Amino acid sequence: MTEGHPALISSCEEHTALLVERYSAQLVGLCFRLLRDLYLARDAVQETFLKAYLKRGSFRGENEKSEKARLMQIAVNVCRDQMRTSWFRLSDSESALDALNQAAGAAPEEVVLLRILIGSLPRKYSVVIWMYYYQDMAVCEIAIVLERSTAVVYRRPREAGQMLRASV
Repeated sequence: MTEGHPALISSCEEHTALLVERYSAQLVGLCFRLLRDLYLARDAVQETFLKAYLKRGSFRGENEKSEKARLMQIAVNVCRDQMRTSWFRLSDSESALDALNQAAGAAPEEVVLLRILIGSLPRKYSVVIWMYYYQDMAVCEIAIVLERSTAVVYRRPREAGQMLRASV
């Protein structure tokens, strides 16, 4: 085991710090789209990195994309666990749209409107759109992270587009 050697412990901590620096903003965005609450999203991201750190020995990722997909899969599972709690089911999801409006700030009006519309979609659509268009993830990676088939991942942006066109 690597737990006794100080140099290896240091390198694991440095690697984890690098992962936090590289992926924390993306994971907060993903968790926010799932939980629709910024503070819960930040908590979920912290729990994600904790779980990734504790399970670091069981993962043998060859490249950066597999690390990102692994972290996003852990984050999705953490968010699902939070959504199963009774507190989450009773909380108000209207505050999510307010948070999107505040986060938009000085963005052009079209961008703000698009963010609000995407945020108002059901989670299963907004998460796929966010991963594909904003995180540049491949469809097969999204399918692995969300534990869905690639056909479902291909179909959801098209269905979301139809929903958005109907609402505008």
